[in-house]
Amino acid sequence: MKKQFVSTALGVMLLASQAQGIHAAEKVKFKDVSTSSYAYQSITDLIEREVVFGYQGGLFKPNQKVTRGQFASMIARALNLPAGTSNFKDLPKSKALYNDVSRAAQAGIIKGANGYVYPDKPVTRADVAVMVERAMNMKGNFTESVTNGFYDQKDIPAYAKTSVERMYRYGVIKGVNNKFNPMNSADRAESSSFVDRALLLMEGKTPVPAKPTAPKPPVNKADKDMTLAELKAAYPQHNHIIVHRVQKPEQKIITTDLLKMYYDYLREPGRTYFKPIDEYIGFYYNGYKEGMSSYYSFPYVETIAYNGVAYKDSVFMSEKFKISEASYYATMPYQPKEAGKFIIDIHYHDDDFVVYRHEDIKWDVLGKNPERIDYAYPKGDEYIVDLSKALKYATGVSIAKGGLELAYQGDKIILKNGSTSATVNGKAITLSKPVKVDGGVAYGPIREIVKYIGLDSREVNYEKRIEIANFPLEEKAGQWLK
Repeated sequence: MKKQFVSTALGVMLLASQAQGIHAAEKVKFKDVSTSSYAYQSITDLIEREVVFGYQGGLFKPNQKVTRGQFASMIARALNLPAGTSNFKDLPKSKALYNDVSRAAQAGIIKGANGYVYPDKPVTRADVAVMVERAMNMKGNFTESVTNGFYDQKDIPAYAKTSVERMYRYGVIKGVNNKFNPMNSADRAESSSFVDRALLLMEGKTPVPAKPTAPKPPVNKADKDMTLAELKAAYPQHNHIIVHRVQKPEQKIITTDLLKMYYDYLREPGRTYFKPIDEYIGFYYNGYKEGMSSYYSFPYVETIAYNGVAYKDSVFMSEKFKISEASYYATMPYQPKEAGKFIIDIHYHDDDFVVYRHEDIKWDVLGKNPERIDYAYPKGDEYIVDLSKALKYATGVSIAKGGLELAYQGDKIILKNGSTSATVNGKAITLSKPVKVDGGVAYGPIREIVKYIGLDSREVNYEKRIEIANFPLEEKAGQWLK
C-alpha cells in the first residue's frame, strides 16, 4: 500500500515511525532532482531504504541545509541502530528527533559538549565526515587514511582531520575545485551522497577503491599568477556572474563575470599596483547591485540573472529597487517554481529575448525587432515575431518547417505562408494576421498562435513587452493585459 509522507514544521527527514514515508518499493521521481544530478542515485537509494523522505508536492528540497540532529538521525536509520536514551539539555524527549538522535548518541555517532548536542545547529561538512567515519568503523575496519590535497586543509578542525583523511581515502567525501569547505553547512543532496556511499562500502556493494596517491600540497600562488580557473577555485565567494541588457547603441544582452574582470585587471600592461581582490570585487559588486536600484529606464536597462538565477529571485536583487521601482518589481519575470515550466520574455524595443525556465535561463536574438500590433485597452498588444526562434527554448514545444508547424502536449497548429488560414488539430481556423515566411522562417502573431497549442500569454502594461508561458498567467488591471 502506498504511503504518503507529510512534512512537519521541522521540514526535515523524520522517523519512519513518526511520519508516513514513501514506500520502499516505489521508484520516486522528485520535481527538483533531475536524473543528471550527482546525488540522484544516492537520493533514490536512501528513499527506498526509508532513510530519507520527500515533501508534499513531489519535492525533495536537495539544497535545504541539514542540522546535526537530522544527519545523526539519517545514520541511525541507515544503520538500523538499536533504541537508546540520552540526557542532553537541548534534546527533550518531546522533540521529534529525540529517539533517532538518542540512538546515534548511544552508539557514539554524535557527541555533545557540556551537556548539549546542538541538534538544531546546521551540520558542517567536517561534522559529517566525523559522523560517517564513526559509523563505518562501528560496522567494519576503515582506518586507512591519505593526506588530502585540499587547498583549504588548514581550515579542517583538528577533531575532524583524521576522519576527513580516512573518508577521503575511501572516496566517501569529495571536494569541489580542490576545496573541501569543511565549515560549510551540508545540504540534503550532499548528506544523502555521503551516507549512501558509506552504506554501499560497508555492505560490500561498492568495492573499496584503490588507495589514492597523496597529492602534492597546494602551492600558494599570488593572485596575478593564477589562471582564471584557479582564481575561481580560490575565491568562490567572489564568483559573481551578472547577465544584463544594456542600452543603445549596443542594445544587446551581455554577461559580466567579476572574477574575469579582476583576472584581466591583473594583466593590464604597465600596471604596478593592484587592488586586493576583496576591495576590487566589492567595489564593482556593490556598484552593479546598487546601480540597479533606481534605473528610470527599466526595462530598457535591466539585470536578467545573477549566478544563473533570475534577478528577481536572486540575492543580488536590490532592496532599494523593490521600494523605488515597486511597480516594475511586481511585473518582473521570474523562474517558475515547478519543473518543466517556462516564461518567455519578449521586448518590443529589442530583438533579443529571454526564456526563464525552472531549471535555467536562456537568451537569444530574434534577428529583428518584433512588429507590434497596438490594440485598444484593455486588450493586450500582439507581436509579430520569428516563431521558431521565440519558441526555441520552450520546454516541450515541437517546431517544424521553420515555425509553420508547432505542437505542444498533443495540440498542433499548421500555418500557411502568406495566409491567415491555419489548421488546429485538423480543424480550420482563421488568424487575425497573415503568417509570412522570410529567410526560411515563419513570422506570425505569436500570442494568438500559441493560444491554439495551449500556451498562455499577456502584455506587461507600460513596459512594451509580452510574456508567454506554459501555465496560467495572472491578469491584473494596470499591470498585465490578456
